[in-house]
Amino acid sequence: LVSSILFIILPVEISIPLVVVIAATERLPDKDYNIPKLAHRGFSHTIWAAIIVATVIAGGGYAWLSHGSEALSSTLPISETLQPTPQLAGIIWIGIVLGFIVHFLGDMITVGEGRHGVKPLWPVSEWESSIQLCRAADTTWNWGLLESGQASAITAIALQATAIFLPIPL
Repeated sequence: LVSSILFIILPVEISIPLVVVIAATERLPDKDYNIPKLAHRGFSHTIWAAIIVATVIAGGGYAWLSHGSEALSSTLPISETLQPTPQLAGIIWIGIVLGFIVHFLGDMITVGEGRHGVKPLWPVSEWESSIQLCRAADTTWNWGLLESGQASAITAIALQATAIFLPIPL
């Protein structure tokens, strides 16, 4: 659903990389399973973790590529459009934060409280959200959400393509 909205409201050159980054990073909060002594749906499921991860990846990647782009471009075929720019770093940063938020929304609809809820503003706020619409392991819900997301994204892309090729005069 988020990708559909982005495809409709943003130009293709921004929406496509943004959606790719969201898809690539939306599972990052669950990497807390692999970190000893880090509670699942704890700090990794907060907006603060999203901001830190986005800043490290987008900011660090931009700084590294900017300072090493000559050496990098001499060894790798990097096109001019993929050169590190502040705009690209911004798209990546926003995509990572949105990826975390999409993950939080997915976790919020699953059954459970306590360790199953999400406290996206912790430790600033103890507010916890758990809509309890379905179980995380429910195959029917998972497939239904996946298919509805894909259908809405395809519809949004089709609408945008139609607007590009068949502009409506104002």
